[in-house]
Amino acid sequence: MIESTAFVAVDSMLKSGKLLVIDGATGSELELRGVEPDPGAWSGPTWLDRREILQNIHEDYIRAGADILITNTFCTARHQLEPVGYGELVERANREAVEVALAARDAAADGRPVAIAGSVSHAFANPGERFRVVERGTRFDDAEALRASYREQIDRLAKAGVDLLALETMQRPETARIALEEAFASGLPVWLGLSIGHAGDNGAIMCFDQKDVALSDTLDALLDDRLWAVLVMHTEIEDTAPALDAVRARWKGPLGAYPHSGFITFPNWHQDAVIGSADFAAAARGWRDQGAGLIGGCCGIGPSHIAALRDQIA
Repeated sequence: MIESTAFVAVDSMLKSGKLLVIDGATGSELELRGVEPDPGAWSGPTWLDRREILQNIHEDYIRAGADILITNTFCTARHQLEPVGYGELVERANREAVEVALAARDAAADGRPVAIAGSVSHAFANPGERFRVVERGTRFDDAEALRASYREQIDRLAKAGVDLLALETMQRPETARIALEEAFASGLPVWLGLSIGHAGDNGAIMCFDQKDVALSDTLDALLDDRLWAVLVMHTEIEDTAPALDAVRARWKGPLGAYPHSGFITFPNWHQDAVIGSADFAAAARGWRDQGAGLIGGCCGIGPSHIAALRDQIA
């Protein structure tokens, strides 16, 4: 495994029993700071000519106490950008997202170890799951085309200098496994981020927006001893505790929580329903008691939430 100095430092913290604080959202935070999301590619390409805003967001999270930054590459793989007309931006969007995260670390970490996690998401990877402005299938419905897209993005993230890979919103086994295999092939440490929903009428916990997929089936397909950690990500606050219990029953390694708050009417995030910072920290205390060693938050969760998390728990 390729282990950078920053990764070794945060891994040692985790092994010593310290809580690793992950950052908060970038996509919804960009929108809050005036960067309008794209109707097809969300936050993937919209910040490219406003790099200073993204760097300020990353710096704010570091100063709030984050030990890990996630790059703004959730929607920058070729299978995400090409179908909506941004295929020529794949190389630039991935490279510059890492450059900005590294620059933020240099500017704000003040010698404290901060690891950079390259985001690789399951968003829009499944046949039938379409960008809101794409009405038909794309060439990425083919498994090998999807595999090549993940391989390209992961290679670009690795070459740009990320310390680990953060797989996000993994749900449907047959397509998520492709991303996982390509991540392992990179040699970088990998965390698996599962997006988890409510329990069904029969008590079975289902995936978040792939509601025909049981979490148990996803765990069967994706849990692997090569993983560094498994996180409950992009999950409602109220569903996070039962999701952590379900994962812990099957996974004995490092566990994490990274839920969202509020909701989306694509492509805009509704901030009016976002949890307060103190309530977020209180909920996180419960996740910590459940064994979560890595905690942060995605959409809706901002620097004030991360600062409260650091102040009250870490």
